[in-house]
Amino acid sequence: MLANLSPAERAALHQLSTSNETGLRVNPDIDLESTNQTSVIVEFNNKPAKVAQLESSLKGQQLTETEATSLVDQDHAAFSKDLGQVLTEDKNKR
Repeated sequence: MLANLSPAERAALHQLSTSNETGLRVNPDIDLESTNQTSVIVEFNNKPAKVAQLESSLKGQQLTETEATSLVDQDHAAFSKDLGQVLTEDKNKR
């Protein structure tokens, strides 16, 4: 799998890092009191399945596509749950 990567792709994989922080976090520059719509970028703990597989290969480990996809699905489910709780809490404050 790694044999077909260009040097630039290898460098990009090497630069990817994970955050040990968990939970929902919002950039402190965002005014949470504003009623204006704000666009956000959601960053999940687990990398997309293909990237996770490549990173795993670089470390000499093996991660199947099914395992990698499962990790991504878990992240998405946790995000949906957390977001639902935040939105419910926000509605209850009004």
